[in-house]
Amino acid sequence: MSSDFAATKAVKARKLHVCDECFRAISPGETYHRTAGSWEGDFFTNIACAHCHVFRKHINKADPDYFESYYGGAGEWVANGYWSALDLPGMTWTQRLGLYRMSQHFRDRWRDRVGHLRPIPNHPTSLEAVPTGAASVIQGGK
Repeated sequence: MSSDFAATKAVKARKLHVCDECFRAISPGETYHRTAGSWEGDFFTNIACAHCHVFRKHINKADPDYFESYYGGAGEWVANGYWSALDLPGMTWTQRLGLYRMSQHFRDRWRDRVGHLRPIPNHPTSLEAVPTGAASVIQGGK
């Protein structure tokens, strides 16, 4: 009989790490999320940069078939193009566009064309599943 559990905490990097989702380098001083637990009797650890941590929350909110605890699943979700799937219930085109943009930033390992790290996306709220700034369009430009 196995006892499955997992615990996640935000940690400030003291050395170079690699994100298990987007595979970008996490620099010393940068905050990342470390998860450790047991699944079907096997112990596991997972490191996610702050960007991917928030991205997984957006995916989890938008797609009822995605499980946030499925570590490493964001890359598969992006590769399969689920952000454009018509079966995501209750998603507006603006929300789909926001997920598409985040998917592109994920593919670019959260860096812009010059190589600078993009800002961490906003956390999803109970009112929206829209990343970075698109909420102002939905809420009337506030």
